[in-house]
Amino acid sequence: MGYEDQSHAELGEMLKERGLEVPKTKGERIAALTEADASTPFLHRIQDRFP
Repeated sequence: MGYEDQSHAELGEMLKERGLEVPKTKGERIAALTEADASTPFLHRIQDRFP
């Protein structure tokens, strides 16, 4: 998932919703979300998108 189009605040909210630490910079927030996505099983990510 591409996070570049999300605002700094939106990225922070996404991290909070996942229970992750919220870094200060946008780049660090994108990296944290990307890393979390890589460690989450594919089917779990798909299920979260389609409730």
